[in-house]
Amino acid sequence: MFKIEKFNPDAEAKSLKLSKMLFHEALKEDLESKMRFHVINDKGENFDIVYWDNDDDLEPSDAYPKYVKPPYMVKYLNYDETDRNTLYLDYFNGLNSCVFDELNEYSIVLTSVILSFTEMDVYCPDERIYWFVEENPRLHIVKELPENRFEKDVFYIQEERRCGLEDNNFNRLSPTYAFHNISFYSGC
Repeated sequence: MFKIEKFNPDAEAKSLKLSKMLFHEALKEDLESKMRFHVINDKGENFDIVYWDNDDDLEPSDAYPKYVKPPYMVKYLNYDETDRNTLYLDYFNGLNSCVFDELNEYSIVLTSVILSFTEMDVYCPDERIYWFVEENPRLHIVKELPENRFEKDVFYIQEERRCGLEDNNFNRLSPTYAFHNISFYSGC
């Protein structure tokens, strides 16, 4: 998963141009965890994206039984968020909205999927999402996250590491688990 960070001119990094294919272009590289790319942005300020191996966004590995060996999560180096046949859209059945804490590759892609294939509303605390997706009446930029984000009909993608087992709420997940629940067909 790529996290979005402030542009760091002192860091040596390959430059990419902001486009709908930004993450796909970066995923073509020979990636290492914490690898950085500068993004030239014609819609606003330049920024960096930093690759985090999906295993870095999960609970500590000592939480797994000894017979479970790494890698623990698919890396998703190749996916197509526009191909409904590679997405598990049934996951959204019974959900009315999506709320996310952090703007990153997975929250951006999931927003695109939700707006393209469902009738759900999306609540985002970061207006930079418009660098990545078109304006849409179902996309709401909010200063504070809705209080109902813990309800059963809300898909809450939170920065905190969560897999759903903690409280049996599988609609309240970290970005990696959230993305996995929708994209696992493409990781097979």
